[in-house]
Amino acid sequence: MILSDRQSGSTCIIDVVGEIIGTTARNQHLNTYIQKLVEKSNFEAIALNLEEVEAVDSYGLGVIIQIFKFAKENNLGFVIFHVNKEVLATFDLTGINELSLIFDSEEEALASLSKTS
Repeated sequence: MILSDRQSGSTCIIDVVGEIIGTTARNQHLNTYIQKLVEKSNFEAIALNLEEVEAVDSYGLGVIIQIFKFAKENNLGFVIFHVNKEVLATFDLTGINELSLIFDSEEEALASLSKTS
């Protein structure tokens, strides 16, 4: 998994490339990465770009739920965007789509965050 970040206003956008699968320790990297970014800056929201994510397994779902909880505990907005059909089907099956707002595009995701701030 390759992670990079960028900023749009007060939102930290995390671009994820690869698969969010495997051991909890391996996927914990995503969670730690986001926590360190939030500690360093005054972000008001986190947006996960999953356009380049090919698969998410149960461990990966757990990490995404941890990120959602982290955002909620720190009063941060949280959205996910550019989710492929296979990953979206996993989200639908497990109900993770009910925890967070999922958008087709970055523009829609960022617009939704600006409405809630």
